[in-house]
Order: sequence, then C-alpha cells, then structure tokens
Amino acid sequence: MKNYIRMLVASLIGAAAVVEYYIYSGGHTAANATVYFCSLMLAFFLAVGLPPKGARERGFQFFLMGSILAISLTFVLFDNRGLRFTNSAVLILLTGILFLQRIGVERCSVGEKGFLPEVFMGYFLRPFTSLADMFEEGKRVFVKSKAEGDVSSTKNGRVILQIGIALLVGIPLILFLTGILMASDQIFEEWFEGAFEVIADWLSFGTVNRIILTLVLLPFSASVLFGYAKRSVSNRRFKEEKVEKPVLIPAFSAITLLVLINALYLLYAVVQSVYLFGAWSGNLPGDLSYAEYARKGFFELAFISAINAIMILAAIRYTQRGAKTGRTVRVLSILLIVLSFVQLFSAFRRMTLYISAYGLSEDRFLVSGFMVLLGILFIMLGIREFSERFPLLKASLIAGILALFLVNACVPGRIVASYNVRQYLNGELDSLDTRYLQSMSSDSLIVILSEEEKLRETGDERILKSMDEIHDFISVYYLGEKYGDFSYSDRRYDPYDIVSYRESTEMTWKGFNLSKHRLLMAAEED
Repeated sequence: MKNYIRMLVASLIGAAAVVEYYIYSGGHTAANATVYFCSLMLAFFLAVGLPPKGARERGFQFFLMGSILAISLTFVLFDNRGLRFTNSAVLILLTGILFLQRIGVERCSVGEKGFLPEVFMGYFLRPFTSLADMFEEGKRVFVKSKAEGDVSSTKNGRVILQIGIALLVGIPLILFLTGILMASDQIFEEWFEGAFEVIADWLSFGTVNRIILTLVLLPFSASVLFGYAKRSVSNRRFKEEKVEKPVLIPAFSAITLLVLINALYLLYAVVQSVYLFGAWSGNLPGDLSYAEYARKGFFELAFISAINAIMILAAIRYTQRGAKTGRTVRVLSILLIVLSFVQLFSAFRRMTLYISAYGLSEDRFLVSGFMVLLGILFIMLGIREFSERFPLLKASLIAGILALFLVNACVPGRIVASYNVRQYLNGELDSLDTRYLQSMSSDSLIVILSEEEKLRETGDERILKSMDEIHDFISVYYLGEKYGDFSYSDRRYDPYDIVSYRESTEMTWKGFNLSKHRLLMAAEED
C-alpha cells in the first residue's frame, strides 16, 4: 500500500512538472526550468529510491545528479541565451542516462553496446510500455488484499477512500458556510477576505485546467516510473552474457586505410606549416581575409575531427590489437591523433587572429571552448589506445559535462562584452558593436553600464547614440516603461518575453533570473 501511494505521488509530481513547464511555460528556461528538472529527479527517486550503499557506479550516479542540478541552476544564475538549447538538450540526455544507470547497473552501463539506444528509446517507449501497471498494481493492492484477508491493507484503503469523499464534500461546504458568515459579520469578512482572494486564484480556470491536464498525463507518467521501478529494458542485449568483441575489419585493410589517411594528413600538415608561420607573423596567404581564414579553419576542423574520431573509435573497437598487425594499427592510430592535433592547433590559431581583428562574439567564444574540448577528447583517445580498460565514453561524458558547466559559469556575455569594450577603449578595435552586445544578454548590458562613463568620454557620436538606445532598451524590456522606438513585437530582446522583466516577475516566479535581476536593480538605481 505505502509503495503504491508513493508511486502515485511520484507520478503526480512528474505529470504536474510536464504540464507546468512544457504547456504553461512553453519550455521557457528560467527558474521554472530548474524546478522542472529537480521535480523530475524528485519523482524518479521517490519511486525508485536513491542508489544504495555499496552499489556499483554509485559515485557516478551521484555525479550525474549533481550535474543535472548544477546545469539546471545556470538558468537561474546566468543569462546565457546562446547556451539555452545546448543546456536543455544535455539535461534531457543526462536525465535519461541517470535513470537508466540507476536501474540497470548490473546489466548495462555507460559505454556498453546498446546503452545509448536504450536511453533514446526510453524517451518514446516508456510512457506507453507500462500503461496498465498502475491499474494492475492498484487492483492487486486493494482488491487482492481484501480477497486474501489482508485486514491492514483493506482498512488503509477504506480510510483513504473515506477521507477523500469527506474532502470532496467538506471543502465546498466550508467555502459556502464561510461566505455566509462573512456576509453576516464585517470584521469576520475583513479577516478572511485575503484568504478568499488566494483561494479564488487557486480555483481559477488555469488551475482547474492544470489539474485536468495533470490527470490526463498521470497514466503516462506512471508508466515511465513503473517501468523504471520494475527495471524493464527494451534491448535484449542487456539480458545476454557478454561475448568477445568481434573483429569485423581485417588487419591489413585497417593498416592500408590508416596509412593512406595519415599520408594525406602529413601532406596537409606540411602545407599548414606555411600558414602557421604566416599567421604568427600576421601575414595571411594569398588574398584571404581574416574571416575566410578563420571560418574555413573551423569547419574543416569540425568535419575532419569528426572523421578522425570515428576512424580511431572504429580501429579501437573493430580491429585485433594483438600481434604485430595490431601494434601497427595502434601506432597508426596514435599518429592520426597527433596529426589531428596539428589541425586543431592551426584552426585555433586562426580563430585567435579572427578575434584580435574583429573582436570577440559569443559564437567565437563557444567555438574556442569547443576546440579545447576536442583536444581533451583526442588525449582520451590516445589513453584508450594504451589502456583497454580506460572507460572512454564515460570519461568523455564527464569531460563534456564539466566543460558545459564551466562555459556557463564563465558567463559568455560578460566575457565578450568585457573583452570588446576593453579592446575598444585601448584602441585595439576600430569600432564597438553595441547593438550586438545589447541583444546578447543581461550580463553584457551590466558590463556596458559599468563602463558607460569611459565610453562616453571617447566622444564617438555612434557610441553616444547607442548608449541612449541602450537606456531606452533597458527601460522598455526591464523596467516596463513604454516609450521610444522599442516594442515587444520587434523581438530584439527575447522571443519568450511578452512583457518587461519587472512585470513578468511581479506576475510569477517562473521567469526569475539573477543576471536580469541585477540589471534591473542597477537600472532602478540610475
């Protein structure tokens, strides 16, 4: 009985979280996003339980829980609009990984074949695969216990039913009687008037609609949680014993392919050495511009690095690593990793040239961080070549999570604005794109306001005009003052916001964001 009630409560929490976040908030990421993902974890662990002491991968599971909490908190702490989609997608992925890792550590784990397909299939299959379990379990608890003479369970069920009926009848009756008493006594009315207003808000159409939608989604939420609680999986591979890794690529075919690829990359590295020396001296080859030089370098890097990583992973998983041929494959894979670093360094150098010439942007900052992460991943591939027991996928997942949180904590908007303003004031940049900084984030606006006096001292007419526009912008989108050329239909600021930040926080807690609040406080002081 207690377990069944706990499952129902967890299912209600999960269904209510989905209704509130996706239907009534439209997936808008602010304080409500943090509450949403925390509610999902609360519902899951209420139904399944925390990892027990001594359980395999227990530390990794707590790391995933902490990562979900930390990344979800970035929606409250920072205004990183460029990372919204990435943060949301990673949180959904990590939630699926955590849930599967919690229930299947004895049969499946991160890095095992079929683990990621099971995670992705779970998003679509689990809401339907255990739909009948909630009703069957309820029948077993209430009906079967009565038939078998389980007096305690039958009594508990009867008590819950009696209390439920009493509440359904008693609450409307209490409200009706209270209204009559308020009409009979003015002092009593003053005492309960505020409480009635709160009750009226709770009984509004929106609340009733939320309750109905939550009940509609309840069976699907219960299906997910009952499926996890019963540790059901779709992939039969997890139920089979492990077999030896099959060798699908003949050794000499792998050697021949890697020799050809490495020969091409060696030639590419020789050509790149000319570019690198030219880059160091500030001279670009031919008639290339800085933009073409950096842009081509990045897309070449992304495409070639993906191919290289796939080839190295294929060599690790699908070739025999023993004997002379296996050692040859290993050496060629290491050479491929080294040549990949040459390409990585070339592209990173191009990006630094591009930034020094045209300033920093959020995309350029994120691209630079991605390059660093790629370098770390290639180092892990090199470690995996020397140690077959190295958990490559798990280590890569941890590195990606830490990198994403670190990028969020760095606050790209603040870094971009600080760099560009500083370079402009030092004379390193010919112009300052304040319109871009204005539309990027609250953190970039805070930096501009802190440097406003120095920027106005430059006497640049464009800067003076842009500073006035920024103040108008803040007045409309943060303070809610309707004047100037700004309107919400322009969508220059945030496509999710239809009112100013101050107005939105006065209406609901959902849109609270610390960076926006700091800017609001600074604007009100001015």
